Amino acid sequence: MTLLFRLSLAVSFAFVSTISAADAPKGLELKIVLKSDSFEYAGKGGLARLKTDLEAVGKKDGKLGFGAKNLPPVFPIALDLVITNTGKEAQTVYILGDPNVWEFTTTGPGVKVVRYNLAQTLEFRLPQLTVIEAGKSFRIPVGQLEDGSRGRGRRTYLTAAGEYKLTATYKLANQEGDIMGTLQSEPVKLTVTEAK
Repeated sequence: MTLLFRLSLAVSFAFVSTISAADAPKGLELKIVLKSDSFEYAGKGGLARLKTDLEAVGKKDGKLGFGAKNLPPVFPIALDLVITNTGKEAQTVYILGDPNVWEFTTTGPGVKVVRYNLAQTLEFRLPQLTVIEAGKSFRIPVGQLEDGSRGRGRRTYLTAAGEYKLTATYKLANQEGDIMGTLQSEPVKLTVTEAK
């Protein structure tokens, strides 16, 4: 089955975050910046077929046992995760690598989260040192509602027309890969419609 979404709004939406851990770097904010807040589903058979295909995979919530090859294509909802230094001095942070993981949480009328086995490297990849100047940002492009780390992946499908809310978290590690805190975004709204 082919998933086709037409992006119907060419604007960006940004929302401010909070940080959860006392020992995590201060003055950092996480934002979700959507390329569009409206998506039209045009897959073969419509959203009802998508829901049926997901059920046919045999997936039960909370259980693994099959790879992504058995799943319908992931939703191509393009966005950026933006980490901004709101302070007055440059901040040194450690971004990307295996320990720094983002995770999406979506609420709405037809959310289906599927967990699956994910390939991983033999070595543990440490995060990269990154300097974010005061007032500047580091952008992480994300092209789909998918997350996961080292052997475990998650895909989020939106199987009904309507309004959804999407939030994200991003774990921040130190140079040894130890988690120092978690950034939490504010929710963004997106609307799914079905092609007529």
